[in-house]
Amino acid sequence: MRDLSPTFCIYPWDHLATLTNGSILPCCVAVDDSSANVKTHSFLEAWNSEKMKSLRQDLLAGKKSNSCVRCYNEEACGIESHRVSSNRNYLNMLGSFESLIDATSEDGYLTSPIKSIDLRLANNCNLQCIMCGPSESTKWAADISKMIENSTDDKVTSDFTWKAKANSNDYLWYKDENFWKNFKALIPDIRDLVIGGGEPFLINEQISFLKDCVERGYSRYLSIRFHTNGTVLTDDILELLSKFRDIDIILSLDGVDEHNHYVRYPANWIAIEKNLKKLDSTPNNISVFMLSTMHAISIYYFPQFLRWFMQQNFKKIGIKDVNSNLPLTGIAHSPFYLNPRVLPLKIKASIRKKYTLLYEKDFVVYFKDRPDLKNRAISRLNANLEYMDSEDRSHEFENFLAYTQVLDKTRKTSFSTTFPELQSEI
Repeated sequence: MRDLSPTFCIYPWDHLATLTNGSILPCCVAVDDSSANVKTHSFLEAWNSEKMKSLRQDLLAGKKSNSCVRCYNEEACGIESHRVSSNRNYLNMLGSFESLIDATSEDGYLTSPIKSIDLRLANNCNLQCIMCGPSESTKWAADISKMIENSTDDKVTSDFTWKAKANSNDYLWYKDENFWKNFKALIPDIRDLVIGGGEPFLINEQISFLKDCVERGYSRYLSIRFHTNGTVLTDDILELLSKFRDIDIILSLDGVDEHNHYVRYPANWIAIEKNLKKLDSTPNNISVFMLSTMHAISIYYFPQFLRWFMQQNFKKIGIKDVNSNLPLTGIAHSPFYLNPRVLPLKIKASIRKKYTLLYEKDFVVYFKDRPDLKNRAISRLNANLEYMDSEDRSHEFENFLAYTQVLDKTRKTSFSTTFPELQSEI
C-alpha cells in the first residue's frame, strides 16, 4: 500500500455534501467557498468541478486546503477530526484507498462515481438552537428582528444582522422535482447517505424519498445516517426505517431537561424522553447515538449530562460506539462567541476540575469492566479540553454574555436561573 500524504481525506474521492442553502461542498464541515449549488448544478457537475479537482491534487500532494481548516485546527489540539474519523471508518469498511487514487487523473479528475452524499435538506425546523440562525431553522425568522432590537452589543448585533439577510427562497430547493429526479438517478451507485436539516423528519419530500427507496428495492443496500433533534419520531417513521439495511440515528442533545430546552429552544424534554424509549427498542438494523455540541455552556455542564446518560442503562443508545459507549461530541465554531475558547481562564480551570472528578469517580464505576473504554473516553473528552485551552479568547466572553441577555429578553428565558452554577462563576 502506498504512503498517503498527511493531509489526505477520503471525502473528495467518495462524498459530497450540501448546506441548507444548497451549496455543494466536499463535506459538512468544509468552509463554504463553493461556486456549485444544487439550484444551478447537478452533483455530477460538482463532482469534477475545478475546485474539487484542485482539492484532490492538493491533498495527494500533502498541501493543506483552506476548505479543511476546521479539521486541521481540531487535530492540532488532539481532537479526532472529521477527516481522521472518516479515513479510519472508510478503511475499516473497504480496506484501502488504492482504487480511488488509481482512478484519479493528474489534474484531479475522478472517474469513480459518488458513493456517499450528505443532504442538509434546507432549514425547515421546529427548534431555535442557540448555535443556529435562520439559515438552519425557519423558527428563527420570527425572532431575528427582535434579537437585533434587543441587542446592545455591536458584534452580536452585527452577527444577527448578517443572519437576518437569509432569503427564505434560498432554502426551498428540496421542493424542486428536478432536484429529486437528478438525485434519485445517483442512488444505484450510492452506498451511504446522511440526511439532516433543519429537522429531517419534518420534511415530507424526504419521507417520500424513503418510501420510494423501499418500493424500488434500494432500501436493501442503503445505509442512512439521520441527524435529528429527537422531538419528531413517529411510529410510522420508525417502521419505514426498519426496512433499510442500516440506519444510524444521531440525536442532537446538549443537556437534560431545562438545559436542553434553553440551548435547543424550545425542545420538549417529555417528548424527547418518550422518543428515547422508542429508539432504545428499535430493530437491530437501527443504531442510535447522541451528539453533543461543545460550546461555552455545554462544555461546562457536560459531566452532568454524562452522569445522566450513564444512569439510564440504555440497551442500545450509544452502545455501538466502541470508542467509549458515551455521547459523541463536536465543537461549536460559530457563532464565534459560543466557542469554548471564549471562557475566562478561571472558568476553564473549574471545568478541568469537573472532568477530573468525573474520571476519578463516575468513570471508575461505569467502566469497571472495560478500562480500555474508560481510557478512550477520557482521551476523547480531554481533547475537547485541550481545544478549549489552546487559545485565550476571553476578551470575547462579554459577547457571549450579551448574547444570552438578548436570548433571555426575547424568549423570556433566564440564563442565570437555568445555569446557576456557571452564573456564580461569572
